[in-house]
Amino acid sequence: MKYIIHNKKEDIQVITEKYPRADISEPLEGTNDIQIYVIIDKNPNYNPDKSYLKIGEIELTTDIFEKHKHLFVANQLYDIIDYSKESVIEKLNESLGNYLDEQYPLWVRSKHAGEGTIILQAQLDGVATPEQLIRKTFLISMYDWATKCRVDRDIREKEYKDNDIFPSFKWDNKPT
Repeated sequence: MKYIIHNKKEDIQVITEKYPRADISEPLEGTNDIQIYVIIDKNPNYNPDKSYLKIGEIELTTDIFEKHKHLFVANQLYDIIDYSKESVIEKLNESLGNYLDEQYPLWVRSKHAGEGTIILQAQLDGVATPEQLIRKTFLISMYDWATKCRVDRDIREKEYKDNDIFPSFKWDNKPT
């Protein structure tokens, strides 16, 4: 916990991580000009994809801290700063890249591309097995899914640029 020790007489405030006494439940005696506040984070509701928090002012209140009635509450306030459009689009692209890398790593995509080429050649030669044809269906579904994710990203980017519709950072589940 962090505290503010506020000297009302001299209007001086000190922020510290240590309570002035060994036991927080004991009030300071003989210190009528000193008020001690517990700093409480007042995290606002915000979308971390759209904005970030910047530490703002600390607001001293007359509210009593519930656990220790001799302490007051000070609220740590934050400013919500929106990302620029370019930053949001960059985050959208990064989000899709990370998602595809997690769900369908590049080495798997490369392996599947090679596998698809072999199956296609077997089909052209007329020697493809039923298992290969089933596998081909799966490989096509994976390719279509990744392509759909990319198309969705392009649509979201365009809607954000043209109509100011904030994009979703959630992507379709991969086929199983």
